[in-house]
Amino acid sequence: MLLATSTIDAKRTGHPAEKMTAIEMTSASLILSAEEMQRLRALGFSVFQTDLDQMGTNEIGDGVWDWQVTDTHHRACTAAGAKWSLAAHFHVPPPWFQEAYEFVPLRCMAHNAPFPGWSIWHPGAVEFKDRGYRALARQYGGQISALWVGVHGDYGENEYPTGYRAFHAAEAKEWRDRFGDAHDHPGWWCQDEFARADFRRRMVDKYGSLAKLNSAWTTGFEIETDIAYPVSEQQKRYWLDFVQWYMDSMVRFSVATARVAQQHLPATRLFWLLGGPCEDPRMGQDQSGLAKAANELGIEIRSSHGCHLPFAENYATMFKRIGSACKFYGVPFWSEPPYTVDAAGTVGRIFEAVSCGAAAYYDWAWNPLEPTVARAYEDYGCYLTTERPITDVALFYPTTYHLLNANEDPLQVDYPQRFREAAATLREVFDFDIVDERMIADGALSQYRVLVFLEGDTVEASTLESVAEWGGTGGVAVTYDLGNVATVDGDPAPWREIFGIAGALESTEKCLPIETAYEHFLQHSSENEGVATDQVCSRIAAGARVLVGNQEAAAVWACSTGKGWGIMFAGTWEKRQTYYDLLRDVVYRLSTFDAAKQDAPAIACRWDGVYATLFEGGKVLFYNPTDETKHLDLFGATMDLAPVSLKHACLESGAEHWRA
Repeated sequence: MLLATSTIDAKRTGHPAEKMTAIEMTSASLILSAEEMQRLRALGFSVFQTDLDQMGTNEIGDGVWDWQVTDTHHRACTAAGAKWSLAAHFHVPPPWFQEAYEFVPLRCMAHNAPFPGWSIWHPGAVEFKDRGYRALARQYGGQISALWVGVHGDYGENEYPTGYRAFHAAEAKEWRDRFGDAHDHPGWWCQDEFARADFRRRMVDKYGSLAKLNSAWTTGFEIETDIAYPVSEQQKRYWLDFVQWYMDSMVRFSVATARVAQQHLPATRLFWLLGGPCEDPRMGQDQSGLAKAANELGIEIRSSHGCHLPFAENYATMFKRIGSACKFYGVPFWSEPPYTVDAAGTVGRIFEAVSCGAAAYYDWAWNPLEPTVARAYEDYGCYLTTERPITDVALFYPTTYHLLNANEDPLQVDYPQRFREAAATLREVFDFDIVDERMIADGALSQYRVLVFLEGDTVEASTLESVAEWGGTGGVAVTYDLGNVATVDGDPAPWREIFGIAGALESTEKCLPIETAYEHFLQHSSENEGVATDQVCSRIAAGARVLVGNQEAAAVWACSTGKGWGIMFAGTWEKRQTYYDLLRDVVYRLSTFDAAKQDAPAIACRWDGVYATLFEGGKVLFYNPTDETKHLDLFGATMDLAPVSLKHACLESGAEHWRA
């Protein structure tokens, strides 16, 4: 399979400095003709990639390698004046190998059945990778521009088997032809003895002794070999330790694999592919954990979620989730679509990638070779430049809550659903990053002005401590009634202290008037002369400022956290539109409430179907996905935005107007 790519400024911590003028563009398909490659080159594609055997290896016998196809592709890239990239997985050993050498496969817990790929806990798995990368280095060495370090997922992603190839008829047939009825589905792939031994050892190491482990888990294991996997999410700490170990195991295996590739191909750019349609913990793909590890290794990350869903929903979930982690940990971020994308989708993909500060942009060759898509690249390919987005709002990803409440149906898109809906809606009126609990522990909140809570009733105590500390330095946290929010150990006090909850939230039918002192702050929420809420709190923390309410009850209040605030809307999910309006006011009008606070530039504060991203230097990129021309009024200047189009504007430093 051949692929093509483009370039960016890769000068980031842990990565080699390489100054590039545009996002690196990559395209992939079956073998391309010379004419097709030149058409792609004319559109900006500069790197072509070959996929090695996704389900096995190019080693057809012990020490015998078949490079016929890759040699052909390499010559074609050279003739086209393009760079050459490879995708090499090396995780499913062929039958001859399994007969000649020790092989321990992954094994699922539910059925004690094997998958035809290596157990990541067996040392032979890394040794098998080493065998493949050593052979690649002998054959091609420094001729490989970039290498996709494949791991274990259906298509080489950094995850466990998912079985999603079964939904693609041709790929399902190829799988059956190769492996028959081999076991392949989402599940816990850790039933083999090496996995269980690793779990026992690492858990004892974590707690320091078996006695402390039993105390934390409320278990009664007498000897280390008695330690077993938990059976229920209700065993909260026990379950969280298991799931995190499972995900950490994939990170550790990914790191070991990348180090092998680096050893044999030290001059080659390496990247991981984070894929899959969801964030089911059984997939084992830890987005921020892998981004953090990638930074430490000096490698890059590609997300296969470009245009996977309609723009707003896609941006609000996996794509932005991975992009935010890469941004925080300083990792070059690549964008890839899951399959076919039309012309309109391509325009959205370009906006999506640039808005996340993408370093490289991948597309399947059949997309840009289609005439209408090619025209989209001709019209908007110039926007594919490396930018550094300015984002001062973070959405809290409910890590702990999600791990404790994963969707049991593997066929469903497993992502926090309220978070997904709210984030997609909010993207229309302001940009944001997504931060999880690991990122918060590593200091991510220092980069943001506002933290928004959208879902989850369980948070690690250490995370809430970090939020409180950040609030003390000036941060503003905002929430609605998420229910009885508590730590993993069941303590509600840290959450209540941040948001000034001193009494019970109770049902009400009242529509409470906005106090005159704050009517200008709550401009959007006051459009209907009041804020409808289905909850009130009759007792709030002493010193809290009531923003909406009367003498009897409060609907919105702000509790001081030092230099910052915890703002609470006493409404449930059913009143989320009011909450969205409140958030818009917090982002764009916070100084009206607290003169010491800054406001975001009002570049996209209307529910008008237009999206915008602000970059360093005052550049703004607007995206109109609708079929109507939009007329934008930007600080006294007007700008027309054609249907399904992109357009730049620039905020002049020190001036109160925009130049289109």
